[in-house]
Amino acid sequence: MSEKLVRKWLLDDIADIDCNESWLSDLAQEGLFLDHLGARFAYFKRDTPRTMRYRFDVLSRMLTSDELGLYDSCGWHFVTLYNEVTFGADVIYYVFTTDENATVPELHTDPMEQAASLVHLHRQSTVNLVLMIALTAVVVGVQIYMTAFTSPSTRFNTLVYGGSNYIWTTFYAFYIWQGARRYLAVRRLRRRLSGGQTLDHHADYRKVHRNGKIANIAFWGIYGLLLLVLVLIGTIFLERGTQKPIPAELNFPAARLAELETDPALELSQRTVWNHQRYLTGAVVDDIFEEGYLGSKRVYLSTTCYRLPFAFEAPAVLEGMMDRYGTYFTENAHRADTEPFDEAWITDATDGRRECYLFARRGREVWCIYLESDTQGVENILPLLAEKLDG
Repeated sequence: MSEKLVRKWLLDDIADIDCNESWLSDLAQEGLFLDHLGARFAYFKRDTPRTMRYRFDVLSRMLTSDELGLYDSCGWHFVTLYNEVTFGADVIYYVFTTDENATVPELHTDPMEQAASLVHLHRQSTVNLVLMIALTAVVVGVQIYMTAFTSPSTRFNTLVYGGSNYIWTTFYAFYIWQGARRYLAVRRLRRRLSGGQTLDHHADYRKVHRNGKIANIAFWGIYGLLLLVLVLIGTIFLERGTQKPIPAELNFPAARLAELETDPALELSQRTVWNHQRYLTGAVVDDIFEEGYLGSKRVYLSTTCYRLPFAFEAPAVLEGMMDRYGTYFTENAHRADTEPFDEAWITDATDGRRECYLFARRGREVWCIYLESDTQGVENILPLLAEKLDG
């Protein structure tokens, strides 16, 4: 049966080698000895506590068995390596150890020579940081372009339904922070070595670990929350279109079919649907679909209300909604501005058609109202909706 390893979270960047050397040496005094390194965790074997020295050697290639034998003959015993895949070329971290009391020279006795050995790591950390910033800029740029410079319907979809880019931007921002953290750590090491100072193999790593823990917990907590919201939104989409009972009091302003069609002969259908949805953009969308009959004539009213996070988004959403929903009727659209709306458009029923649209906005609320009726027009909905707003 294999020995059970102890796993510890790597709270510091592996490239911060002086802090990591100090951390591994302290753990050896607690009886934990490094077995191997992973991307996020370090794995240790338990044994009798003793004082050990750990040293990192950062290379751009794998060592041969003869080269590892040379290290061993000098008193530095190979423990493990970690091959980090980066853009352009890999960075390979070799870890060696020896007893604290062993009379062996340091792994690196010349600071200038060790500074030169970190050139590859410094170059790769710079390249990775620049590429990550560029990738994030592209993602944000695409989001801005889709919001400001594309077709009205695309802007509508981005402002209301868009959301995945927010998650990816959060993800990239975290890795930019990690990349900047690495770049600064490597630059600090090279400056120290280039100035003729050896590394501090007993560097205080506790503050770095504490900050790393806070940042990782905050990021993965936020990222997990965003993923949970996506799952919930996906569940809501699966339920979209199912019949739900309409609450006694709506939490958004909408004119009802029974208020518009006051004919006592109106028979309301049971096919009434209400949906309430939230999106990662911050938009809240409510839909009501009502159907009734006057004799053999069908009467249908649907109201969609978009409540946006910011009022300045409303004009673009209104324009995109008209482009998206009202394309078939836009030739007949005309302004019907009235208090208290900031803007309202009506598309009349023509050529024997019974369908007509009303598009309106006020503040950060936008409405798309669709009506099928032989006796009423959407212009009659405006005063009903205004009463809801005033109330």
